[in-house]
Amino acid sequence: MSRYHPAVIAGVSIAAVYGIYIIYTAACVDSGTRLRRSNAVRRSRRVHQPQGMDGAAEPPADELANTEVSVTADEDHSQGLKALLYHIAEDNAKRKGFQHRGIFCEGCGMLPIRSVRYHCLNCADYDLCSTCEATTQHPITHVFAKIKIPLPVLSQPSKPLEPWYPGKLTHFPRPPSPQDIQALSQSLQVKEHDIFAWWEQFHCLANAELVRLDGSRRTAINRRAFDFAMTSHRWHGRPPSVHLYDRMFAFYDSDSKGAILFDDFSRGMAYIRGGNRFRSLEPALRGYDIDNDGYLEPADFLRMFRAKYLLDSQITADLIEMAAEAHTKTSSDMIKSSQPLSALFHEDD
Repeated sequence: MSRYHPAVIAGVSIAAVYGIYIIYTAACVDSGTRLRRSNAVRRSRRVHQPQGMDGAAEPPADELANTEVSVTADEDHSQGLKALLYHIAEDNAKRKGFQHRGIFCEGCGMLPIRSVRYHCLNCADYDLCSTCEATTQHPITHVFAKIKIPLPVLSQPSKPLEPWYPGKLTHFPRPPSPQDIQALSQSLQVKEHDIFAWWEQFHCLANAELVRLDGSRRTAINRRAFDFAMTSHRWHGRPPSVHLYDRMFAFYDSDSKGAILFDDFSRGMAYIRGGNRFRSLEPALRGYDIDNDGYLEPADFLRMFRAKYLLDSQITADLIEMAAEAHTKTSSDMIKSSQPLSALFHEDD
């Protein structure tokens, strides 16, 4: 036979075309499913999904990488949140086992107080549970100690401490109205919750009343309370630099009335902590103008620098003295203990 049969030729042609198609399809599938470094994690989650043969374009590698990072970050955040909630629940369960025997809550009457106990350091005998501490009305100038582990009743100090704030509660009127708070917030360009926070700070410092010509009374901070709040107890109420404290008091008492009202206090706090601190240096430069003549002279700067030097020197001396006291106490406790004296030198190292 010199010629091939037409059926044979057709069969061979179909087989050749089918073989080429199989090779081409295998190459495309292999290149499309090969794992790359950037999307290995993402592709591994879709290995059981059937892959379409419609030739649809796959997302870019960088998009898959961003998706992978986002999924991983969400999983880490979820695991961290679960761990935190578990820790809080476990800690609360442990705290409920703590019972402060012989101590009852002045707010709800719980006896004994369970979990955390709050003891007032400025009262002879006043304790609250963790729930009542957040809701019970108590003088804002008093400081509470948070006691987690129960103390023996007779071992705790019975003498209350002197209040750390100079404020006198008998002089305080009601807080400013919401309208006054809003007006003050708009004029000072600060948030309303800042005004409320400043009112409580002013509440703890104010110790006097300022009587105006019309007979109205305004709560105020006098110079005595200002010096008490701005000096260390080691100085016995006498600042090392009276001149510097004069200028600090004048910063708030801008109209020289001898007292700081809440409006003055808010204005000063808004300048120090607000956004207008670096816009105008006029309030700061006014502190150097001692004679209020509108001019700054070299003598004004020298007087302020000397006052600042005296204050820094006193603060440094206090820090050295406190460090020496702490070191002496540590050494004394080490000597009284059963440890050898060589442990004292290792402790310093």
